[in-house]
Amino acid sequence: MTLADKISRLSCSKRDLIIIFGSALLLRVLYLLFMANQYTSLVILHLLDDSQTYISIAKYILGVNVAGADDLLLAGPGYGYLLATIFKLFGFTSWPILILQILVSSIGCVYIYKIAQLLINNRTVSLIASLLAATSLTSISLSTSILTDSIFFFLLVVAIYYFLMGINRGEWKYFIFCGVLLGISSLIRSVGLFFPAVLIFIAFVFPLHASVLSRKSALLRSIVTGLILIIVALPWAIKNKSEHEIFTVSETGTLAARNYLCSKIIYEAESRKSLIEIRDWMAAPKTVQGRPETARERHNHAIAVIKEVFSRYPGTFVKVFFENIFENIGALSTIHSLQLPQFRNLFEIYTEKLFTKGNSLFVFFLSLIGFVLLFWDGKKREALVLASFYCYFAFLSGFTYWQGSRIFYPGQLAWVILVAVTLYQIGLATKKFRFYLLNRNK
Repeated sequence: MTLADKISRLSCSKRDLIIIFGSALLLRVLYLLFMANQYTSLVILHLLDDSQTYISIAKYILGVNVAGADDLLLAGPGYGYLLATIFKLFGFTSWPILILQILVSSIGCVYIYKIAQLLINNRTVSLIASLLAATSLTSISLSTSILTDSIFFFLLVVAIYYFLMGINRGEWKYFIFCGVLLGISSLIRSVGLFFPAVLIFIAFVFPLHASVLSRKSALLRSIVTGLILIIVALPWAIKNKSEHEIFTVSETGTLAARNYLCSKIIYEAESRKSLIEIRDWMAAPKTVQGRPETARERHNHAIAVIKEVFSRYPGTFVKVFFENIFENIGALSTIHSLQLPQFRNLFEIYTEKLFTKGNSLFVFFLSLIGFVLLFWDGKKREALVLASFYCYFAFLSGFTYWQGSRIFYPGQLAWVILVAVTLYQIGLATKKFRFYLLNRNK
């Protein structure tokens, strides 16, 4: 490649990044402006039920709300402390956090482009993938919600990018930075706590430059990255052990498995009450010897219920778990109907008429085709890396349901690239077919 070619390619890459960031930012700003025309800042703060947990934590941290202590145990500290800082600086308003989330969501689309380039090394595929992320209704609506998803996703994609950079260049600084970011992301959403398993898998399968990094060195660095994540999250787990006698960063996962997964299993196996009644009973505070249960007792009850349900209905447990996965990976965005009620009828064409009851596996099948095409094209290791991202978040989504597309939202990192591969190959096949028809007519 000549110097002129390198300059031209660099220029194209920079132009792509500007297009991606600009498109993502414009769509999110316009969406927020439509919301601002509909609601005040205070109404947006209280628009979604899940937002109240994080607002309660922030107020507790600021000394305004005593009841937020339990929410802090349930959800973890990251997002609550961020909100508390913003409330301290700007008052109880939603605009600063939403502006921040819009910015990081837009930057996240840029990092998807960078990750796709590292994995696929195809500018067109990378551009399609990042534009899919930029125009994703789930991504746009979550960036304008008082929820953890946009901040978590941003930290995740940046961390993965630097991990892949570390494997390509062999420098420790990339792995250290990745570990710190993943640790912080786990304090925001505890779903990231088990991600070191994915990093170790990537170290096993990712194509290496022998002159830069050996397989053994890559594995060692991935393990150290995971240990850094644990070190960052560990103080909070120790604090919870000291205060609540539970060694955990967040109770969300355990309680979700009890309240949602086990409720659905009992409903399908016994059918004595409605699913909502069973779920509400599971989630309701219990009493022990006439007093409210402690956090420790609630945790022990949740573990006991999960074990009991699994031992009693193992087949139904597995069946419901995988049904939840397929429900979540096919779920369409639903938050927008609350955020932009003036466009509800328009959105329903997408969620209810084009697809079945707000669910579609169309993207899943496109992703599966993209995975097969990468294998066919000799990029087996890259396909396995993307599959590891996809399967990790798909698996964890099996523990809950009824939250729309936000449960599987982190899996967007993988599926936008896989779908982009499929669309790119369809484009190539269409061009070849047109060329064939033109030549035959001659």
